Amino acid sequence: MAKHAVYSIGRSRDADIQLSDSTISRNHAELVITAAGKYYLIDCASSGGTFVVKGNEKTAIKQAFVSQTDNLSFGEFHTSLQHGRGNNLTYLEEKPVLVPTELTERSRLSIGETQLLFIPLCGEGFDWQDVSAYKSNGEV
Repeated sequence: MAKHAVYSIGRSRDADIQLSDSTISRNHAELVITAAGKYYLIDCASSGGTFVVKGNEKTAIKQAFVSQTDNLSFGEFHTSLQHGRGNNLTYLEEKPVLVPTELTERSRLSIGETQLLFIPLCGEGFDWQDVSAYKSNGEV
């Protein structure tokens, strides 16, 4: 049987899924992916609340199974669970990427078994000599 996974959701820099919104608590919620592949959402006594939204109905939850078709609200931040198929989630520095995220130089991405190193080839201060340094260090 496969292992389960637990992802923390909140404003904290330590959160696995970071949401930058003033209505999000630092430690807002946890998303558990069970060994059977089901999603279980737990509100961590957040001040803004955790909700499942179906149509015009917004239901506060403390703990509940949710699905990829459910729309979710953490405080006033609205989102849904859409990570694609299979186990090929995208990770940035070993944390899942579930919202648009800005990359910084030398960010490490993982997609399935593929490992990527982000090297910007444009922008302020770009120099082709820097690319040579990456090659000599064995990074590319």
